[in-house]
Amino acid sequence: MTNQEILNKLNQIKNGRYVGITKEKELAEGITKVSNIVVRVGVNYAKMNSVQESGRVVQGLPWGNWLDNYSGKVIEHKGNLYLRVANSYNAKNNKCKYYKDGKEISRQEVVALIGEKKVAGSESDVYNIKFDNIIAIRV
Repeated sequence: MTNQEILNKLNQIKNGRYVGITKEKELAEGITKVSNIVVRVGVNYAKMNSVQESGRVVQGLPWGNWLDNYSGKVIEHKGNLYLRVANSYNAKNNKCKYYKDGKEISRQEVVALIGEKKVAGSESDVYNIKFDNIIAIRV
């Protein structure tokens, strides 16, 4: 998807809504991870139950700036755009496939090649997906 296609799709999504995203990330030379995930878009981090219950102090973004008209959804940083999403913690709906030089391989094979740390997903309440990695958004 182009940046404009992603922004157009985001205009159709109400804050807090669950959406499906397909993203692709290069983990190492010739090794890619394609993920189909379910996340929430437009969630106010400071108002999340997990944040309020923990007593964490919420400050501004640690890097980048909110894109005009997309506050809470899109971060601009050094010429790149990132979609801010809230983790749904619903692993049964999240699926990953791994490829080496275009051929599907198992997670275990990827771990053996590049290590567990590069393969692990995000466990944080919110995280950012680089627009360049987004293949599709399903509403």
